[in-house]
Amino acid sequence: MSQNSVIKYPLTKILGSKSHVQLIRVMILVGEPITAKKLIKRTGLSKQGVYDGIDRLNKLGVIKYVGSGKQIELRKKHPFYKSLTQLFSYEHEYFNEILNELKRQIGELKEKPLSAWIHGNIASGQDEYGDPIEIAMLGKVKTVDSMVSEFRERMFTSGFENRFDVTLEIKGVTSADKDQLLEKDKILLFGTDPAFYINDVDKNLDSKSHQEHDDSSLYNANHWLDFLKTHPEIIERTKMHLKERVDSEKSGIKNELVEWYRLLESMSFQRLKKLMQSDSERSTRLRQSLPFWPVLTEAERKEFISRAE
Repeated sequence: MSQNSVIKYPLTKILGSKSHVQLIRVMILVGEPITAKKLIKRTGLSKQGVYDGIDRLNKLGVIKYVGSGKQIELRKKHPFYKSLTQLFSYEHEYFNEILNELKRQIGELKEKPLSAWIHGNIASGQDEYGDPIEIAMLGKVKTVDSMVSEFRERMFTSGFENRFDVTLEIKGVTSADKDQLLEKDKILLFGTDPAFYINDVDKNLDSKSHQEHDDSSLYNANHWLDFLKTHPEIIERTKMHLKERVDSEKSGIKNELVEWYRLLESMSFQRLKKLMQSDSERSTRLRQSLPFWPVLTEAERKEFISRAE
């Protein structure tokens, strides 16, 4: 029996191509009308691929043009609108749950890393089922091994791998591992981007002063401010993400999440800029836990890294 019938098997047509999946995913996560130009940027698809996908989804009744016809949104009256929204929302929540649990476990370590991040295939978006989540943890020479051992033990005891059906590969790195620190594709889990800890050849992290650490975090904060200025919608997405985490978080990092949520909820961009650039003790502390990275799309992450380089 043929399964090409749109009435009998609508999902074959709706989700039957990579471009359809990516377009629907972005429109659901954005949650408001969006232009084709922005869809090209957010999905990473070619211009022709986006326009062809829009045309097909429009003919299927999944999306519609709004306003002057330059923006597109999902058609709420489509019978699969609610199901599609739930499916892609769960997909988004699943990865966020993985990131949140990793961040929570790292944040509760006795010896915390200077930076921790996901690298490898998952960070570059080229992973397949069964590929490990590769985590690098930057520490001082004398304590990096014990820090990694504690983290491995915590993750085993928590049942993380069984819960999320994933495999973890965790390794410690130091300032000598420059290739690791300069990896292009990374998903930050803790601290500042590791690239900011690279010194001259003869310097070592153990001798790095508090002032140098603060300077690195300020440099990172300024980079984020420039990025947020051109992508203000990231702040709104971050607020939603923080609220979800605050509602479900029970660990010691909840207070930090609440503080960031209240700041973003109450501050204008200019006030936020002043705070992030201040040399106050509070600002210095907050710069160590900037909350924006988890909500970036794959295209935004590539743009952010490209700007940083």
